[in-house]
Amino acid sequence: MRSVKRKIGAGRRAAKLESPATVEPHEQAMVLTAEQRRALSLLARVGTTGITEALMLANGFKVEMLKGLIRNGLATAKLEALHVGRRSIENIRIRITEAGQGALGN
Repeated sequence: MRSVKRKIGAGRRAAKLESPATVEPHEQAMVLTAEQRRALSLLARVGTTGITEALMLANGFKVEMLKGLIRNGLATAKLEALHVGRRSIENIRIRITEAGQGALGN
């Protein structure tokens, strides 16, 4: 079974997603779908700590929709490594951006 992090893109591809410099938000106002609004609302409720990609997927959000939020500058994704003993576990944490807050009208 493929790892959840591989769906958004681990390694070098994830590094491109997590860098704010690589995101170029659209100049025009974006019309959010109900699903995008629900995702951004969840991200806004959890605050600055963000939420893991696995929990977003468990809440029924599709990977492609999450990638779209990140591409449009409404959210960020950061690859995190947790070290437990000799093992390292990679995790992707998703956070809302100021642009995402603005799109919600917050």
